[in-house]
Amino acid sequence: MGSMRGTINMMSHTISYPSLAMIQPGNMISFDSFSEDFRCYYILISRKFLDAMNISVANLVPLRFFLMMRDHPVMNLSSSDSDVVVSYFNLLYRIVRDETNPYRDRCALDIIRSFFYLAASFISRNMDMLDLSDRDPLVSHLMTMIHKNARQHRDVSFYAERLSLSPNHLYKLVKAATGRSVHDWIDEYLISEAKAMLKTTDMTVLQISDDLNFPSQSFFGKYFKRLTGMSPREYRKA
Repeated sequence: MGSMRGTINMMSHTISYPSLAMIQPGNMISFDSFSEDFRCYYILISRKFLDAMNISVANLVPLRFFLMMRDHPVMNLSSSDSDVVVSYFNLLYRIVRDETNPYRDRCALDIIRSFFYLAASFISRNMDMLDLSDRDPLVSHLMTMIHKNARQHRDVSFYAERLSLSPNHLYKLVKAATGRSVHDWIDEYLISEAKAMLKTTDMTVLQISDDLNFPSQSFFGKYFKRLTGMSPREYRKA
């Protein structure tokens, strides 16, 4: 119910009922605002789970559908489609909570596999209604570059040079397309990575700082607090 606004891979999106958002590993996400009545169902699937089950999204559905999911992660649904999605969620929820079922991982995998086919059917049905012109190729390329290089390269000139643009021109293009600067998106990626490691791993703050290639733990701590309002340890405990 309700709605929320945010960005997925530097593109602004409004998610409102009834709709489905599919966020793939490595996507950069920020949530900007929520309506007071916003409610949603969500399923988180780890890379470890998919790898252990030897499953690849790209092999489950035709490549063109996979690419559409990547470039158009938010799909508007009919009320009946939304009811089907909720039924998948409820079934998966019951399966994963049943600790007496020795096959629950396999059952969950098959439900997830079926769900990807369902999402592909939504895309196929609504492909003609999708606006394929809304993604700036430059922004898409920059997002990929940041994901691959931000741990080692945080200088805008690095990305501008590889895009054959001046840093100032790149700044203006990205600001016009996304409302945010290149530095903002580099920070977004690094902070997202740091948050994920703080919440989902046993790595020390020093190890995370080293993994993200910060010059020192102290520098990383000040950087993290400036952007989040709390220290890495405070965030981990929150």
